[in-house]
Amino acid sequence: MGIFLFLRLVTSAFLYASIIEKVLADVSCGGNTALTCDQCPQGNGEFWCNGDCRWINNQCVSVASSVSCGGHNALTCDQCPLGNGESWCNGDCRWVNDQCVVTPEQTQMPTSRPIESVQKQIS
Repeated sequence: MGIFLFLRLVTSAFLYASIIEKVLADVSCGGNTALTCDQCPQGNGEFWCNGDCRWINNQCVSVASSVSCGGHNALTCDQCPLGNGESWCNGDCRWVNDQCVVTPEQTQMPTSRPIESVQKQIS
């Protein structure tokens, strides 16, 4: 009876570990989940790096920590062109002074017209 109890405990431990891993998983790898994107591939390379993650420079990274270059992603905008110049610098990035840089967010408020010009339009 001791061996059956041991096997039951081991089976339960594996089952609980699997459940805990799924509950704690922070990212979707596409077909599975993991605590972080770098754990997604499990030795299978870029094919297991999907969902919340992207395969960039031979590593699985979070989409949130990468930039969109338009047709592909990179860790930073300066890595977007890959030797192809301005045409590969799009998405979150733009081409400025022969460099691919982050596009500044639109944080400016619309400019208001002086009250005098509004008063002229009303009269």
